[in-house]
Parts: sequence; structure tokens; C-alpha cells
Amino acid sequence: MSFFATVAVWSVIDLGSLDFDTSDLEIELVLAALFLSLSNLVLSVVRWRMIFDPTDRPSFSACLLTYCMSTFANIVVPFRGGDIARGYLVSTRRDLPAKAAAVTTVGIEKLFDLIALLILLVLWTSVMGSDHRMLTLVVMVAFFSASGLAVLVALHIRSTKQSPTTLNRLPSWIRAFQEGGGRASGAVLNARTILSLATLSLAIRGTDALIYLTIATMVGFPLSAFKALIFGAAIGVAVLIPASPGYIGTYEAAGLALLLLFGSTDENALKFIISSHLWQLIYGISIGIGALVIMRKSLRSFLATYKKSG
Repeated sequence: MSFFATVAVWSVIDLGSLDFDTSDLEIELVLAALFLSLSNLVLSVVRWRMIFDPTDRPSFSACLLTYCMSTFANIVVPFRGGDIARGYLVSTRRDLPAKAAAVTTVGIEKLFDLIALLILLVLWTSVMGSDHRMLTLVVMVAFFSASGLAVLVALHIRSTKQSPTTLNRLPSWIRAFQEGGGRASGAVLNARTILSLATLSLAIRGTDALIYLTIATMVGFPLSAFKALIFGAAIGVAVLIPASPGYIGTYEAAGLALLLLFGSTDENALKFIISSHLWQLIYGISIGIGALVIMRKSLRSFLATYKKSG
């Protein structure tokens, strides 16, 4: 997927036309982007930790360090494997149901990213109007959101209604997934938790939008707050597609498609997309290395642990 996206994007990009001049870069904007990125990290960790069943919930520091390392892993290894490893590595218990429950929390987290994108797209079409392309996007996101919720409910029902005799006939890994996944899904299937997670997801998208607005200001690209909200939410979902290390190609293709959908043809649009992606890469590598230093792990030992979890 990333290969074809990369070929499509770079075939229409004239690198010679891009002019990255850092001589007039304002340090205040860089510090603002850093502060917003760290705020986004804290909100993301708070949301992820909320998804855990209280009996399985790791400490905030464990979730924070694991989240940082998984962000780093998504950059240096393919297929967004850091997200799967995150759920496996954060669990302090060794039994398979606990591991399955932890991994399920990551899937639930991504589902709420979809729901946040759907809410923002519906607001966009209500306020700004829409064409057939935007309506198609809304229908697609609504379909995947509804499908995710249906799977979540079915997993919970199956884990609670299935008889022990039938459950014991299943292979151990399927039994562990049903038990652990059902426990994780049951922890969020109440109105209060769903509302809290949806609110946090929108807050995360809000800080994303502020980050993109800051980067747009750096490169002189005109970006409205509403477009920044949709851009951040859609990019966050688009890069979930199995991708090359650092989602190179996928990020650029999704960014260009979104800006074209918005009707943004400013000459600095491409500079904005590449600059925002570069920021995400530098930031992700930095927090990952910081987490490794705090945990006193070498990159080799971390990748060995990651390989084991996969």
C-alpha cells in the first residue's frame, strides 16, 4: 500500500520547486509545536489508560513510556507494528487473556479516532456544505465506525454468553482473545465512558489541529482552524493503513488528497505536508529515544522485545 502511495505521490512532485528556508524560522513557533505535541501525548495516554478494565489498568508512567516507544516503533518498523506491541508490552501480567485485553484496548482507541473523525466530518458538511466526494467520505467513515462498534458489542456479548464448555473447546489463543477482548470491551460499553472517550478523542484532534496550524504558519500556508481539525483527524486515521516505516508515502498521499478535497491549491501546500510529516517523524523518534533512556534499554534490546511480542 505504501509503495503504490509513494509512487503516486512522488511521480507528481517536483522536488526542485520546494524551497525550505529555515533561516527565518521562529523559535516561538517551534516551542509552541513542541508544547502542543507533548500535550497531545498526555491526552492520548490518559485516553488509552481509561479504556483498560480497572483490574488490568497499568500505571500512567508505564502507559506513557510504552506509548512513546510504540510511536518510535511505528517509525522504524513497518505495518504499524508498534501499536500491536504497545498493548502486549504494557501488560504486567503474563497470561494470554491479559495480553489480549491490552491489545484490544489499542483497537478500541483507534475506533474512537474514527468516531471523532466522523463527528468532525458531519460538522463540516453541516456548516460548509458538501459535494459527492465529501459525502462518500462521510459514508465510508460512518460504515467503518458502525462496524467497529458492532464488533465491540459482539465481542463483549460472546465472551459473557458463551458457555464454559463451548469456550474450552476453542484453541487457546482464540479463547484468550474472547476472554481478554471481552473484558476490555466490557469496560467501555457504558454511556459515561463512551462520552468521556469521545470527548478526549475530540480534544486530541483539537491539539492536532493546533499543531498543524502552527506548522502551516511556519511555512506560510493558509489553513483555517476547521480544515486543520479535519486534516489532523483524517491523517490520524489514514496512517493506520499497513504502511512502510514512518508511513512514508501514505501520509503524503492522504495529505494531498485531503487538501485537494478542500480545494487548497496554494503553492505551499506540498511544503506544509512534508514539513508536518517531518515534524511527526522527528518528534516520534525523540520521545522514543527519551523513553529508552529512561527505561535504560538499548535500541537492540527494544527491537528484540518488539519482535517477541509480534
